[in-house]
Amino acid sequence: MADTTDISVLGVPLKLVAVQDPGGRDQSLWEAIQVSETETAAVVSDVAVAAAQGRAGLQLVTDQGRPYIAREAASAYEAAGLEHVPAPEGTPTAKATLERSFRTIKPLLAPLAVFTAQLAAAVPTLRNASLARVLGQLLISAMLEAHRLGLTSRVGAVRPSDPDLLRVLAADERNRVRHETLSRRQLLERLHDEYAMEGSREAFVRSLRHHSYDDIEEAERRFRRAVLRPRDIKRADRYFAAILRNVFDKKQPERRAAREKLKKQLRQREEARFIQEEQSRREASPDGAVLTGLRLVGGTYLPERGTLLLGGMGGGRVILRRAVATIVERDGSQARDTLEALWKQWALKLNDDAGRLTSAVRHLWNEVLAEATEKSAEQGFTQSEARRILYRPAPS
Repeated sequence: MADTTDISVLGVPLKLVAVQDPGGRDQSLWEAIQVSETETAAVVSDVAVAAAQGRAGLQLVTDQGRPYIAREAASAYEAAGLEHVPAPEGTPTAKATLERSFRTIKPLLAPLAVFTAQLAAAVPTLRNASLARVLGQLLISAMLEAHRLGLTSRVGAVRPSDPDLLRVLAADERNRVRHETLSRRQLLERLHDEYAMEGSREAFVRSLRHHSYDDIEEAERRFRRAVLRPRDIKRADRYFAAILRNVFDKKQPERRAAREKLKKQLRQREEARFIQEEQSRREASPDGAVLTGLRLVGGTYLPERGTLLLGGMGGGRVILRRAVATIVERDGSQARDTLEALWKQWALKLNDDAGRLTSAVRHLWNEVLAEATEKSAEQGFTQSEARRILYRPAPS
């Protein structure tokens, strides 16, 4: 499946086109990507063909966007042996896994987008579309590699599935989409022949096959009533196309509302699942979560100001708070040694000779420790005991 999303690098708005193999996303989030200034048929077809290299016969699911269904793109798909299946209108789940992957990568890109925009504002010559495109491609590629390494190194993250089962499921889905596409084609061919419409049958089918089966049937009912009434219809094919367009336009607001409602439900369900998984991983390995939280917080550092973006508020701080609280509960009086060791492990990997980044993160770190102190006191520690756990001097 292929789709496009908006990103920004160096303050330049860009398009990110990605192709995903849903069955292999646990090993590789995307099969191919391209960052460009515009979304054209040449760009989207290049990415699709690159993803399908050496694997003719694949099915490519896209939306009804003009670049994806353009004749230039269709020719490229055919030459590469791709079976192009535009998802019918009103089917927001057709590319659900790809849309979720955009929500995985774009938040990681957001701090870099802010930083590069500030950099371009300070050095206006950097606000260059070509440079932004190259830098965007580099950043996204690096994130994908980091994501791939994270998946392969995380225990239990990749659950191999029975390859025979995957093949059966993929074949079922391909057959379902083929059947739906064939049904629309057969219905349009019948209409063209039954009403002796002008123009070639193939052109009639090609121009209208992207509409849903239900819309075509509704348009036929309206068209039949119009034909039975005395009316001068000079071009039946054009008249039918106009009726079908009216049906489509009338149903669009209702479909859009239903699509947005379903998207919201899917997003909420996905976010709940993600939070649950993150919480389970943090509880299983709070030490690793502390290092992750410190890295995320450190990534918000603004060198020109010597401070953290928004004071370090965000996902990194949330992860730190929960992980530190878990370590305090787990290690008791040894929590301070554990936390200090984790801090040093993170700080040693920094290239921070001036110590400004370390100092900025340390301020937030102390706030998190203070919050853990208060929480541990509520759970039975006295304030003095909790402070001894977290703040006693490091051994020489």
